[in-house]
Amino acid sequence: MGVQIGRVDRRALAPVDISVSNPGRTVIIGGRFVRGGEIGSGGNGVVFSVTDRITGISLVAKQIRTNLEALKAEAIANYQLTYLGRKVDFADTSFPLTRSYGVKKGDDGNVYLIFERASGRTLHEIIGERKRLPLNEALDIAIKICDALIIIKEEKMVHGDIKPENIFYDARTGAIKIIDFGQAVLSGEKGKKATLLFSSPEQTRQDKVDEKADVFSACLTLVELLNGKNGFLRQRREQMINAEFTSPHIPRDLTDCLYKAAHPFHEQRSTLEQLRAGLIELRKKHS
Repeated sequence: MGVQIGRVDRRALAPVDISVSNPGRTVIIGGRFVRGGEIGSGGNGVVFSVTDRITGISLVAKQIRTNLEALKAEAIANYQLTYLGRKVDFADTSFPLTRSYGVKKGDDGNVYLIFERASGRTLHEIIGERKRLPLNEALDIAIKICDALIIIKEEKMVHGDIKPENIFYDARTGAIKIIDFGQAVLSGEKGKKATLLFSSPEQTRQDKVDEKADVFSACLTLVELLNGKNGFLRQRREQMINAEFTSPHIPRDLTDCLYKAAHPFHEQRSTLEQLRAGLIELRKKHS
């Protein structure tokens, strides 16, 4: 039976004192979630482990230190992907997008976005340890990324920051989970600034974006899985595609698929469905 979740508490989105909490005290968020230790941080927020006192489930809370507008945007994106058109069951961990319990106010006066904890490790961490992944494993992951992005597309949204750091992979089950919707926008809106090395040309210019911005980023994520950690950081951006797509670790038929998926001109770039179909065909061919 799924956990009954309420709507986003918009009162919690009101401006509050967002100073860093006293780390020595126990913080209760939304009267329900017990904040644990810090497990990560980013440009404008800190991530904590939390425990749901009702279910005992281990979750994650993002506290925004400096930009409440960013928290609002991410909360709305998570809310739309979590609740619209589907029954929420947080016990089912196979759903490929991180799902949110909404925005809650802590008894420390700070505002938090509560969401489920992903299993496994990020692709960035895995590449750092394993250097590169075998072709078939990388293709399997890329196909699942496409499946997840199609769900986002169906909600008329663009993730906007697909990269190895934002994708968890559980090698035991083969499941992936996409996290961090801080750069998400509605399809047709102007894209937000994100990680330059994985951003499509139109998103880099902050022009209007659609699913093809995520296609571009997913393609470069697959390239990094095959070529190794930060393989194209050594290249100037305009030289990167030719240098990386002709790698000895990438078969020629996959190179053709990648060129279409990372085409610099939006109109000539593959759709999500085209990329997915091409990857499935290649997976069968190379099995």
